[in-house]
Amino acid sequence: MKDLILVEESTTFKQWVEDKRWSDTPRGDLARDIFNDVNFPDTHDYYEMLNYLKYKKACKEAKDIFRHAYRTFMKLKME
Repeated sequence: MKDLILVEESTTFKQWVEDKRWSDTPRGDLARDIFNDVNFPDTHDYYEMLNYLKYKKACKEAKDIFRHAYRTFMKLKME
């Protein structure tokens, strides 16, 4: 079983996902987009980030990847 790295309570989604930017996966693509966007919200607020993606006219797939990544992020914060 893969070792999970838990997330500190103060870590924001943006901080967490940026570490994934080296991954050659859809999550890595999202992470690179977030890393390169200085205006992406550095917050804990799911809806603020989702609304930002909508404002930027992100495609459905990007929003789906964000939702899945955010769920993973929150699970790692709760364990």
